Amino acid sequence: MGTATLVSGPRSMVKRALKTDHDTLVSESYQFYLSVLKNPNATQKEKIEARRRADELLGLNAPKKIAQTTPDGKNPYKETVKALSTEQLELLTKLQERSSQLSTGSGGCSAN
Repeated sequence: MGTATLVSGPRSMVKRALKTDHDTLVSESYQFYLSVLKNPNATQKEKIEARRRADELLGLNAPKKIAQTTPDGKNPYKETVKALSTEQLELLTKLQERSSQLSTGSGGCSAN
């Protein structure tokens, strides 16, 4: 069972119990966040959090893509790998295999 199922299950049960559709819940949440933003007694921290939640609710937060780069952060990983020689690629493959063996516990040293 995936995380989405775990989250969507209770959410849909709450919606059914409230007998409220998704658009109504979004609207109510948005109106609440706006009321916090307009409240002169709300703290700066409360207003920032309300704004963050309203932006999230409206989908204004752009998705973030993290691209693999070399350790210095200058070159994309794939471009760097393309520039490697056959010998370097073979060594990299061996290192990756060894790392995998060590992480699964199948590549330990024996005491012979």
